[in-house]
Amino acid sequence: MKVENLETFVAIAERAEEKALLHFDRLSLMMDLEIATAEFDLRVEELLKADDFNFAHDIIGIQNHIDRESKTFRDFFRPRYSAPHMNGKEEERACRSCGCTWNNACPGGCYWVDDNLCSCCAVADWD
Repeated sequence: MKVENLETFVAIAERAEEKALLHFDRLSLMMDLEIATAEFDLRVEELLKADDFNFAHDIIGIQNHIDRESKTFRDFFRPRYSAPHMNGKEEERACRSCGCTWNNACPGGCYWVDDNLCSCCAVADWD
């Protein structure tokens, strides 16, 4: 764990515990955050300051979608506070179906299942 992230990880874990968002314990969440930071370039300072809804989305999502054995994430999950880059380029993606973006998600939230398709529209396509 990088020392510069340690204090922020502790603060995030404490907030998650206060909000009853922990699946296991603080240390487990801190280890999950370390993996998420390596995988997604997680903006931990911004996550700590996030409103309750977006904070809960990322904390619950990280815990629900992490594969702790392989240290990867399943189900195309991507935290909202991950770095906004794709393939090394800053860009804003838009869903080909509804037009939502990373910073303007569908009502209730969504995530990318393909380069230009959000999870809400993917589910609608399956119906």
